[in-house]
Amino acid sequence: MLIDFHTHVFAPAIAQRALAKLSAASGLTPAYDGTVDGLLDAMKKRGIAASVVLNIAVKPMQETKLNDFAISICGKGLIPFGSAHPFSDICHDEVDRIADAGLVGIKFHPEYQEFDVTDGRAMELYEHCAARGLIMSFHAGWDIAYPNTLRFPPCAAKELVRAVPGGKFVFAHMGGCCRYEEALKEVAGIDAWIDTSMSSVYCPAPLMKELLNKHDANRVLWGTDGPWSDADNDLRYLQSLGLSDDRCDNIFYKNALELLGGI
Repeated sequence: MLIDFHTHVFAPAIAQRALAKLSAASGLTPAYDGTVDGLLDAMKKRGIAASVVLNIAVKPMQETKLNDFAISICGKGLIPFGSAHPFSDICHDEVDRIADAGLVGIKFHPEYQEFDVTDGRAMELYEHCAARGLIMSFHAGWDIAYPNTLRFPPCAAKELVRAVPGGKFVFAHMGGCCRYEEALKEVAGIDAWIDTSMSSVYCPAPLMKELLNKHDANRVLWGTDGPWSDADNDLRYLQSLGLSDDRCDNIFYKNALELLGGI
């Protein structure tokens, strides 16, 4: 079984425009068209049983419309996460609405949302998410579209875990995209999950093996960051590392099933 813990789609009205803008900013060629149907088609071709869809409220007060969309796409193997902006007047209400609607998680992207990950307002929001039992997925490390800022350095991961005991944190990109040496020191081994998204693009295989060996084997999740990375390439990359079959099973689906509570 395959469960992709890190994908993105856009509402039909904005998908083409959003994909073009992000492609231009990042220089990456998308693997599918950024729509729900495009993701479902990509999943079918690759035999992916379920995908976590990470939605991002880029601006304060944008949450309501975005979470309406997230709630509307739940099902057919899609597991949407909602979003809330720490600087929004309605962010705590939206967290409650996300949880009440049955969504199991929430996505934070400090670069896109333009907030420092340890900002006091953000920390209060994480506590609320934890109280509602929501999984919190974070972009961690560098982002190709924001080359001159680093709003989530790997060292911040420990601070979040300490500040919100019992919080279900997922730090994407192995805990720090293109900051893998720092992630090895600061994130690997802490009480949190990490996902493998974009590792095949940016992380050298020897360093990837070090990260995997240091982190809890039950807390690594396979993710592609689709449409920005191709699932086949990501699978070949992980399979080239010489991991045991049990370890691969954990990464590709067992750990996700445990964290999600089933699909």
